[in-house]
Amino acid sequence: MVYLIDFGHAHTYRDHKTHCHLHCQEHVLFVGTKPFASVNAHTGIELLHCDDIKSPTYMLIFLLNGSLPWEHSADLCKILQAKLDFPPLTYNIPTAFLLFLEHAQTLSFSAKPDCKLLRSLLKELSNPLF
Repeated sequence: MVYLIDFGHAHTYRDHKTHCHLHCQEHVLFVGTKPFASVNAHTGIELLHCDDIKSPTYMLIFLLNGSLPWEHSADLCKILQAKLDFPPLTYNIPTAFLLFLEHAQTLSFSAKPDCKLLRSLLKELSNPLF
């Protein structure tokens, strides 16, 4: 079992008094580790719920395959484009990972992830992959 926890970039996303969702910030500095950072991190958009799904999914794919298609590039533009084009047709990953990324892509700024769906996909992954 692997535990991955990083609260280094955690922040409040709701107003303490009104409990309303705060506005999305743009033009923020890059945060994260290039291979695992989400597209929003690369484009200067505040990290959102969808990023909490995408980055760990990249890590899980890395742990499964031992690499990511963009991990050896130092060029942020090339890394970003590779993530936007992900996965290449030749990249072998479980369908559940694709569904994780697709679900994350559908989330608006204030939308909450479908935790029931994500849990079911994780359970699917706990079955033998081969």
